Amino acid sequence: MISVFSTRKSLLAIYTLLALLLASGKWVSGQNCGCASNLCCSQYGYCGTGDAYCGNGCQGGPCYAPQGGNGVKVSDIVTDAFFYGIANQAPSGCPGRRFYSRDAFLQALDSYPSLGLLFCGRL
Repeated sequence: MISVFSTRKSLLAIYTLLALLLASGKWVSGQNCGCASNLCCSQYGYCGTGDAYCGNGCQGGPCYAPQGGNGVKVSDIVTDAFFYGIANQAPSGCPGRRFYSRDAFLQALDSYPSLGLLFCGRL
């Protein structure tokens, strides 16, 4: 026969363990990049700020943009023929077909200087 005392003691142990697991869940998830928006996710999956987190290998957050680049400009790749060749594939009745011009696209792209310089994920 199981005593009430032993059952309460077991339940207390289970509740304590559950509380510890729930409390530590925040730290465990941080190690897999559930970072706040103002923190970077390091190459090892930890949240923080500074070079170790936001520099080389940064997986997400406000990562530092790589310096320099490969010297290729988007405007050299996205020529008029390339841009309008894609845009003209939309049906003629599509309202968004002429929503952007190439110049408007390139101007909007200037708002995101690190676009194409950062890679998050696997190839």
